[in-house]
Amino acid sequence: MEQGAATGSEGFPADARRDGHKYFDLGRDWQRIKVEQGLTDDDMFAAYVLRFLDDVIAGSQVVRFASDPVGDPGFLGRQFEYLADHGYELRLPELAAYPTAPNDGVLACTMRACWRSSPTLSAAGR
Repeated sequence: MEQGAATGSEGFPADARRDGHKYFDLGRDWQRIKVEQGLTDDDMFAAYVLRFLDDVIAGSQVVRFASDPVGDPGFLGRQFEYLADHGYELRLPELAAYPTAPNDGVLACTMRACWRSSPTLSAAGR
């Protein structure tokens, strides 16, 4: 698990790199880690995704989603619900969740990955 390291060949890592974002992505390692550690997807979410989101919340960062997370039955929806439970609001049509406290960066999320940029790059997300 490396922040800022690309995994996967195309899609969000390429977009994140192109737009100057930092991101969190287990990529292809998701399944390997899951099997090696004997974890379920729910365990992985708790062990890796929530820990990352807790850091985001602690930093009062804006979170940008690649698609509408409301009602999403997968990790994207669960990420948004967790953020909403911690005082974040989704603003449409930009698909960004804002904290109630000031932020120092922007985070963008897809199904299993998130990336950050400086506030000056916040419009560069998806």
